[in-house]
Amino acid sequence: MRMMKTTLTHLIILCLFAPILTASAVEYQSPRTLALGGAGRGAPLLNDSIYLNPSYASYNPIYAASGGYVWTNNHGRNYNASIQDSRTELFQGGVGYTEHENYNAINLGLSKEIVKQLGIGLGMKVIDDHGTNHLTTDYTFSTSFIATQWLYASFIVDNIEQSQEMRRIQAQART
Repeated sequence: MRMMKTTLTHLIILCLFAPILTASAVEYQSPRTLALGGAGRGAPLLNDSIYLNPSYASYNPIYAASGGYVWTNNHGRNYNASIQDSRTELFQGGVGYTEHENYNAINLGLSKEIVKQLGIGLGMKVIDDHGTNHLTTDYTFSTSFIATQWLYASFIVDNIEQSQEMRRIQAQART
């Protein structure tokens, strides 16, 4: 009887979270981010900071170029190329280009370390929708605080100025 209750509980939890597992954001998500279920905004690795948390680029002092291909049953093909330079003193940043079956997108991310443990970042996404040929923009503000080696905190405001067209594209990406 106890085993049946446990199995039923697990089945209910799976049914509640199954729609979340198929959700997809408009921005590019690397295979690593997808494997984490879309997580990774708090402390993104490598070029993921361009898309997920621009302020964290200050804490990855690297020069990185990457390319990727992601295919899912419900969202189709997604090609991506990006480059990031986080070694400069003035600011850290990168640019990424994504080609999706429904749209093309260019993402820009800039970051600056204000003090040793606090960084701020600005991100911008420009999307060209294939169906309507409309250009849509979206902005992100983020800040990352590294309190200790094991405690990081990030604050991210996404979709700062979201247009009707961006809402339509995001709704289309979720279906």
